[in-house]
Amino acid sequence: MSTLETTAGQALDLRAQRLQGRRILVIGAAAAKSVSRFVGLEWVPIRVNRIYPRALDTPCAPAALYLSSRESSFVTGIALAVDGGRSFH
Repeated sequence: MSTLETTAGQALDLRAQRLQGRRILVIGAAAAKSVSRFVGLEWVPIRVNRIYPRALDTPCAPAALYLSSRESSFVTGIALAVDGGRSFH
């Protein structure tokens, strides 16, 4: 069994010039990521993962299908950025 959550991908962009006015979004996204990791460890065998799409038109379907499939049976508690590498640090 699997649960999949989404959070705004813009929250992963931590460059100082882009944080202005979005601090609450960033704090909320960090909290959501932590909750996914904690619940992913506590609710075994239920897999809990999170996807961070960059925008509404980001093609997240392949990532969502993978994380919901049996092929990802050993994947839990992750936060996957689907943003074309924009949040890579």
